[in-house]
Amino acid sequence: MVEYFGLPKLSDEQLNALCSAVDGVARNYVFSHISKKDVIELSVQIEADQNDILNLTIDIDLEVDPFLELNVDKLAEEALDFAFKAAEEKLQKIASVVK
Repeated sequence: MVEYFGLPKLSDEQLNALCSAVDGVARNYVFSHISKKDVIELSVQIEADQNDILNLTIDIDLEVDPFLELNVDKLAEEALDFAFKAAEEKLQKIASVVK
Protein backbone atom coordinates (compact mmCIF):
# COMPACT_ATOMS: atom_id res chain seq x y z
CA MET A 1 0.00 0.00 0.00
CA VAL A 2 1.31 3.43 -0.93
CA GLU A 3 0.34 6.29 1.34
CA TYR A 4 -1.24 9.52 0.17
CA PHE A 5 1.32 12.34 0.08
CA GLY A 6 -0.77 15.21 -1.26
CA LEU A 7 0.80 14.97 -4.68
CA PRO A 8 -0.22 17.18 -7.54
CA LYS A 9 -1.25 15.44 -10.74
CA LEU A 10 1.90 13.85 -12.13
CA SER A 11 3.03 14.51 -15.68
CA ASP A 12 3.34 11.66 -18.16
CA GLU A 13 7.12 11.96 -17.81
CA GLN A 14 6.91 11.61 -14.02
CA LEU A 15 4.57 8.62 -14.31
CA ASN A 16 6.88 6.94 -16.82
CA ALA A 17 9.89 7.57 -14.55
CA LEU A 18 7.99 6.16 -11.57
CA CYS A 19 6.93 3.03 -13.46
CA SER A 20 10.42 2.52 -14.86
CA ALA A 21 12.02 2.84 -11.43
CA VAL A 22 9.53 0.43 -9.87
CA ASP A 23 10.06 -2.09 -12.67
CA GLY A 24 13.82 -1.89 -12.20
CA VAL A 25 13.59 -2.42 -8.44
CA ALA A 26 11.39 -5.48 -8.84
CA ARG A 27 13.65 -7.05 -11.47
CA ASN A 28 16.84 -6.26 -9.55
CA TYR A 29 15.38 -7.83 -6.43
CA VAL A 30 14.54 -11.06 -8.24
CA PHE A 31 17.92 -11.24 -9.98
CA SER A 32 19.75 -10.54 -6.74
CA HIS A 33 18.28 -13.79 -5.40
CA ILE A 34 18.43 -16.07 -8.43
CA SER A 35 20.43 -16.25 -11.61
CA LYS A 36 18.92 -14.93 -14.84
CA LYS A 37 19.54 -18.34 -16.41
CA ASP A 38 17.14 -19.91 -13.89
CA VAL A 39 14.31 -17.53 -14.81
CA ILE A 40 11.97 -18.82 -17.47
CA GLU A 41 9.70 -15.77 -17.35
CA LEU A 42 9.61 -12.57 -15.36
CA SER A 43 6.81 -10.15 -16.09
CA VAL A 44 6.40 -6.91 -14.15
CA GLN A 45 3.20 -5.06 -15.00
CA ILE A 46 2.61 -1.62 -13.58
CA GLU A 47 -0.57 0.35 -13.99
CA ALA A 48 -0.84 3.93 -12.79
CA ASP A 49 -4.33 5.40 -12.69
CA GLN A 50 -4.47 9.06 -11.81
CA ASN A 51 -7.89 10.54 -11.09
CA ASP A 52 -8.39 12.29 -7.76
CA ILE A 53 -5.56 10.24 -6.29
CA LEU A 54 -2.85 8.08 -7.77
CA ASN A 55 -3.62 4.36 -7.81
CA LEU A 56 -0.62 2.18 -8.51
CA THR A 57 -1.09 -1.49 -9.32
CA ILE A 58 1.92 -3.76 -9.63
CA ASP A 59 1.76 -7.40 -10.70
CA ILE A 60 4.77 -9.69 -10.82
CA ASP A 61 4.63 -13.04 -12.58
CA LEU A 62 7.67 -15.21 -12.04
CA GLU A 63 8.39 -18.63 -13.48
CA VAL A 64 11.68 -20.36 -12.76
CA ASP A 65 13.41 -23.61 -13.61
CA PRO A 66 11.22 -26.32 -12.05
CA PHE A 67 14.28 -28.07 -10.63
CA LEU A 68 15.26 -24.99 -8.66
CA GLU A 69 14.49 -25.39 -4.97
CA LEU A 70 12.87 -22.04 -4.34
CA ASN A 71 9.62 -20.65 -3.00
CA VAL A 72 8.75 -18.68 -6.15
CA ASP A 73 5.61 -17.13 -4.68
CA LYS A 74 7.54 -15.81 -1.70
CA LEU A 75 10.26 -14.33 -3.92
CA ALA A 76 7.65 -12.64 -6.14
CA GLU A 77 5.86 -11.27 -3.07
CA GLU A 78 9.12 -9.91 -1.64
CA ALA A 79 9.92 -8.27 -5.00
CA LEU A 80 6.44 -6.76 -4.99
CA ASP A 81 6.99 -5.35 -1.49
CA PHE A 82 10.29 -3.79 -2.57
CA ALA A 83 8.63 -2.35 -5.67
CA PHE A 84 5.91 -0.67 -3.61
CA LYS A 85 8.50 0.69 -1.17
CA ALA A 86 10.44 2.13 -4.11
CA ALA A 87 7.26 3.75 -5.44
CA GLU A 88 6.53 5.22 -2.03
CA GLU A 89 10.05 6.65 -1.72
CA LYS A 90 9.91 8.17 -5.22
CA LEU A 91 6.50 9.70 -4.52
CA GLN A 92 7.77 11.14 -1.22
CA LYS A 93 10.64 12.79 -3.10
CA ILE A 94 8.26 14.26 -5.65
CA ALA A 95 5.95 15.51 -2.88
CA SER A 96 8.85 17.12 -0.99
CA VAL A 97 9.94 19.02 -4.11
CA VAL A 98 6.40 20.35 -4.63
CA LYS A 99 5.97 21.64 -1.04
